[in-house]
Amino acid sequence: MSIQDLSKEKSTTVSKPSVPALAEPLRYKNSGNRLFELKNFAAALACYKRGLEELPRDYDRSGSGEEVAGVEVALRSNVALSLLKLANGGSVESADKKMHCCIECEQECTRALAIDPSNTKVLFRRAQAYELHARLTGGRKKQELMSMAQSDLKRCQELLQEQLDRQKWSNPPEKERKATISQMYETTNLLKKISQNSKVSGGSKPGDSEKSVPPSERQSTQQKVQKSIVDPCTTVNGIVMNGYHSRPSPSHQREVILQLLARKKKTTD
Repeated sequence: MSIQDLSKEKSTTVSKPSVPALAEPLRYKNSGNRLFELKNFAAALACYKRGLEELPRDYDRSGSGEEVAGVEVALRSNVALSLLKLANGGSVESADKKMHCCIECEQECTRALAIDPSNTKVLFRRAQAYELHARLTGGRKKQELMSMAQSDLKRCQELLQEQLDRQKWSNPPEKERKATISQMYETTNLLKKISQNSKVSGGSKPGDSEKSVPPSERQSTQQKVQKSIVDPCTTVNGIVMNGYHSRPSPSHQREVILQLLARKKKTTD
């Protein structure tokens, strides 16, 4: 299960909100969550949209309005996720309808980010929409969409790194820490994928970059990429997660010490 599914709100109980006007929006939001878990994305989308319609109009985003703003961001984020699911192997099959889902997803994310500019989930989902939209189009528009996706992902990386830095000192729950690292990992992988596609679409053929690299160096690069995929907690695209990787096992420590001693013995001989 991907990070966007894990990060989605999944509570099925409706807690009594401090703002009475939020009772109906939250009811539709929770109904949408249950339908989403059943993979009925179209019905879930309808519930989230109905929840948005039930929100108070022209509310003040300060004071008690903060809770309303939080529910609006969550609903718009879930609308965006449902649209992505429909466009990626859901009930939407034609390219035109997929493109419409992408455009609507981008718009919902932009509205949510106008309220909460630092929301990494929404930034990631808008980048996903841009990337899918780029695959469905071509020419200058494709390059513009890929550039916007890269911009969102780089901003997402910056915000996630700030979260990781804060978590070093705040000692958050293990689940929260792993979720942040996992999101950083997925963000970095999508950014890498878009960068590679940009190079290919920019005029070079898919095999050109491999031909220009010696086989030994190419194998070394592949090993580095494979290592980062196997052990995402240690490094994410060269960013070392200081304080977040697991402690080496005693057997691994002994092996490293023996290697160091052997190396020292060779230098003295």
